[in-house]
Amino acid sequence: EIIDYYQDAGISAKTGNHRPEFERLKDDIKAKKINTIVALKLDRITRSIYDWENLMTFLDENEAYIDCVNDVTAENSKYVAHIFEKIPEIAKGEGISSYRVINNCGKDAGQTVMHLHFHIIGGVELGEKLL
Repeated sequence: EIIDYYQDAGISAKTGNHRPEFERLKDDIKAKKINTIVALKLDRITRSIYDWENLMTFLDENEAYIDCVNDVTAENSKYVAHIFEKIPEIAKGEGISSYRVINNCGKDAGQTVMHLHFHIIGGVELGEKLL
């Protein structure tokens, strides 16, 4: 069900721009009116990795998601690359030196949380087993 459309027409998603509709969107998420953002492209939501990380924290805290699981493009792939840059740091922090990174993409592949995320599997010998 589509609850509303949030369009800041003519306002760039770059850091520092006041975007009234984006703020209204976040208010509706806080009020639990909506829990999923459907975006044509992720760069319509933000163009900053810093803002992206803040938004992901906000969405996690409010049990909301961005529905763009299969929408990795040349324009937004830098966000995914940033996640992969953080994976070794996360693994090291958990004391894991050898690990596997998994992404389930779609219900039939086992995805139950419908936003882009990755699983770091390690701490045991995995060998060639598939999980």
